[in-house]
Amino acid sequence: MMKILLAAAFIASALSGCIAAPEPPANGSLQVLPGGTYVLCEGLWRQDNSAMSYINVTGSVVRDVVANASSTDVLGDTGADMILVGDSLIIAMSTSQSLVVVDSKTGALVARVQTSGGREPYRLTRSSSSLYCTNLNDDSITEYDAATLAVIVERKVIGPAPEGIAKANGKLFIALSGLGDLRKDEQGAGTLQILNVADLSVNAVVENLPNAADVMADSNRSAVYVSYRHYASQPDSLGGVAKIDAESNAVEWVVRYAGPTRLVLDESSGEVYVLHREGIDRLNLNGATHRVISHTSAEGNDVWYSLGFDQVRRELLIGNARSFVIDGEVLRISLAGVVLARSSVAINPTAFIQR
Repeated sequence: MMKILLAAAFIASALSGCIAAPEPPANGSLQVLPGGTYVLCEGLWRQDNSAMSYINVTGSVVRDVVANASSTDVLGDTGADMILVGDSLIIAMSTSQSLVVVDSKTGALVARVQTSGGREPYRLTRSSSSLYCTNLNDDSITEYDAATLAVIVERKVIGPAPEGIAKANGKLFIALSGLGDLRKDEQGAGTLQILNVADLSVNAVVENLPNAADVMADSNRSAVYVSYRHYASQPDSLGGVAKIDAESNAVEWVVRYAGPTRLVLDESSGEVYVLHREGIDRLNLNGATHRVISHTSAEGNDVWYSLGFDQVRRELLIGNARSFVIDGEVLRISLAGVVLARSSVAINPTAFIQR
């Protein structure tokens, strides 16, 4: 069972946005204005230096909102993903083996829920009442109550190395990477597992997705997209992005790319953007492609690491990890590929949420 570090009632209050705002720091440096962007920065593995940066709509940046709200609080190690529930940001901390709750209005840390069994939470999605988390090192997912983070299903075994997860049409779509070459010969590696939300039973399996990575759902159009990277042992092979019909589970089309990783959706148009080794492409509903912006990492520097989408401004957000060991930056670019702004943030920006 989970060890809940703060009372469930207190967590439920935080998730519903009812918790009292903390006192601002004496220096008045905390400025989390409405309309900005939260950026989860994973930090360095085992350095306990994950941070939540905030880019205000004015362009100013709070490098670490949690530390600004309270000098004694830290996110932990290593920030993997986050999701917004009510006014609360729920953050998966893989190496710290915990879920952290942060008040999106203030940046204050509200609660920390520790996992059991050494499970490392990795990617998050939710239904109306439940929160689902992949456990990359445990071949499983965990189901939580979205309002209280109480455990509903502690451990549902899925297969080797579950990464991305998304929900659509009453089903969960989960990518099993098999950790690339490491576990590619194990049963289920390189597949998309499809479970029924009602009881987590297996609905279907989509195969031939070697080193599957990110999963993104467009519930309005009954579509699911999954990226797969292929294997490092086959340097000339291509990965790709597959579109799945969320009702029939059939593969509608596949577009091939070198090293595709993150996917984002323009909810108004249904177009999908994919970050890959040569830049960012736009895919329309039929799989036609358009290069938005080209970019190639230069010997481990200027590494485009993550991708987000501002649904209000309809602009792309790129997390640049630079060299992975110094502060990163976020590039805001237009859908025509014009760089509009650059903002310095903490180390290794990996996920985005608009406030």
